[in-house]
Amino acid sequence: MIGANAQYARSFSLNLYGGYNFSDKLDYDGYSATIEDGFQYGAGFEYFCSTNNSVELKYLRTDVKIPLDDPLGNQLNAGKDKGAFNFILADFTHYFDTGSNLLPYLGAGARVSILETPQSGSGTYFAWDIKGGVKIKTA
Repeated sequence: MIGANAQYARSFSLNLYGGYNFSDKLDYDGYSATIEDGFQYGAGFEYFCSTNNSVELKYLRTDVKIPLDDPLGNQLNAGKDKGAFNFILADFTHYFDTGSNLLPYLGAGARVSILETPQSGSGTYFAWDIKGGVKIKTA
């Protein structure tokens, strides 16, 4: 996460996100779908209510391939397996002041997840989020 502002009460921060998701396989009644590896990217707009507390609205996206196989292992959606995961999140975060530019944090939030698949359209789902880490303040 990269912050554009120092952390002060009633200030804003623009955060950039990047990460990597590993593949996973789903099995259902003999059929299987593999959600392949993908790079996740996005941005967030964070408002600091006080020095150590913030709320953030962020958008994350992962473009992936999702091959669907029948019970015999034949891919049913060859050439039409591109999909995406979109996340719109509202988070609350508490930062622990260490007296340096390193700020450990804990937070939680709610999100709307939108799954895009070319053959079956899209689906919208609710999810929740718990997070922890270290933010590096920049000038």
